[in-house]
Amino acid sequence: YNLVFTSLPVMIFAVLDRDLEPWVVRLKPEVYSTGHFNVRFNAPRFCLFIAGAIVHSLFFFFVTVSVMDTNIADASGSNTGIWASGTAALTCVVATVNLVMGLHTRSWCWLHWLIYVGSVFVWFMFLMVSIFSFLCAASLGSFEANASSFAGV
Repeated sequence: YNLVFTSLPVMIFAVLDRDLEPWVVRLKPEVYSTGHFNVRFNAPRFCLFIAGAIVHSLFFFFVTVSVMDTNIADASGSNTGIWASGTAALTCVVATVNLVMGLHTRSWCWLHWLIYVGSVFVWFMFLMVSIFSFLCAASLGSFEANASSFAGV
């Protein structure tokens, strides 16, 4: 489901964003010759992309660790476990993908706004439905039976 929340903004960016107006491209087609000769995508630019990916991954790591450091679920002191860290990490991924796509978008239209903001909104709605479903299953006692079957008990 990570693909659902992060691929649509990237596809909308790739399809709808344009660097130049159509009349400029028709007037000067040599503008696209930089793509044929890899002028803009070279080793330093590739290294910049890799550095950005490292910064993003460090951000994800430290946000997830800070969430896991303070995730006390109830009065007895038991923690929420790996699900909380996965939720925190995926929330960071969804927010970062949409933020980066928004920062790189040059020509905005209503569809960009709908997809970028809508992707984050749908993620939080999915999260709320998942939490509600989990709480309902736990209150009915079915969660303990399913959890013990996964633990090999």
